[in-house]
Amino acid sequence: MLQYIDTQKKELCCGCRACEQICHVHAIIMKEDEEGFLYPHLNMNLCTQCGLCEKVCPISEPIPVSSEIANMQVYAAMTRDVELRKKSSSGGLFSEIASVILHAEGGVYGAAFDREFRLKHVGVFSEKELDRLRGSKYLQSDTGTTFSQVRDLLRQGKSVYYTGTPCQIAGLKKFLRREYENLFTSDLACHGVPSQKIFFAYKDYLEHKNVGHISSFYFRDLDGWGYGPKYTMERADGENIIFNSYYLFSPYIYAFINGYLNRPVCYSCPYARRGRVGDITLADFWGVRRFFPTLDVKKGVSLILVNTEKGRKMLESMNNNLDLMPSCFEDAVLENWNLANPTVRPPQRDTVYVNLDKYSFEHLAKNEFRCPHKLRIYARRFIVATLDYLHLKELIRQIVRR
Repeated sequence: MLQYIDTQKKELCCGCRACEQICHVHAIIMKEDEEGFLYPHLNMNLCTQCGLCEKVCPISEPIPVSSEIANMQVYAAMTRDVELRKKSSSGGLFSEIASVILHAEGGVYGAAFDREFRLKHVGVFSEKELDRLRGSKYLQSDTGTTFSQVRDLLRQGKSVYYTGTPCQIAGLKKFLRREYENLFTSDLACHGVPSQKIFFAYKDYLEHKNVGHISSFYFRDLDGWGYGPKYTMERADGENIIFNSYYLFSPYIYAFINGYLNRPVCYSCPYARRGRVGDITLADFWGVRRFFPTLDVKKGVSLILVNTEKGRKMLESMNNNLDLMPSCFEDAVLENWNLANPTVRPPQRDTVYVNLDKYSFEHLAKNEFRCPHKLRIYARRFIVATLDYLHLKELIRQIVRR
């Protein structure tokens, strides 16, 4: 039986739902805890002690480091399709891979908000639906029954592209319990995942502050490396207003960057390492100008780690659509620290969700999630003077890490 079920050992669960979906007698169900994270609960009256839940857990039995790690290929990359780059929050590599799978009449799975702004993993089967999956989302997505859906498609001979955090990719692979040639995966450079509860509190805070209802929300402007959270507010009088705040000035993003909001397991993540679990790892190539000073990066540049032979074949199939600049893991990790290290748990994590219940998100925004005044002034002047978001982002990451 899994150690963390109905216990307080929450650092042993990533909430991927593999244990729930593998249980043939439905003895495991996922429930939100007081912080808004999903954890499995066991019905002992139904449990047959088969042990499958333990075998598929990506945390209690992590997937070992790939034997192909010595052959990893690293690139700064971007699509040559200018319009596609404009619709992407980075260099457009996700969309290019997704198009390959969709043209083969397969399915693409990733995180998307539903109408109530709950973040869920969903499958799409056309280019028209792909917009739902684009863009960064800084909270944990609910995989639902997608592992089972993917297994059914793979058994039918359909191609599937599944993207997610490293633990979600590991959970899918452990759930499947065998390799499928028609499955392609991308894991992300993950900083950690906040809960749905804290995001809802942030959304309510914005609606109260701006007196209206949020109808659309993006953590980053999809026009390349955008400046920060962008959302559309519907006023009671029917007026629609688009807000686009600076990245550093959002209390939620500031708390996220500092690691205040993460799920407990994120601080000891076994997949924040050089040996990646996806066929290709996708990230923003922060600091790319250090290595490619003449590169036009205003619309975003992807960092890709090609981890498997399957990943290399996929890259070759898209070669005519991409601009690729060879790099190395040592350069990539300089500004993508979480490629090789989990986020360090800060002292604020011990009280942030308690204080959310005790006070409000507004209280947290004013007292705990507020960027220091001097840094706010400096950042504002920097933006006005240079209009260079990339350099500002690198500066913020360096300051926060200190």
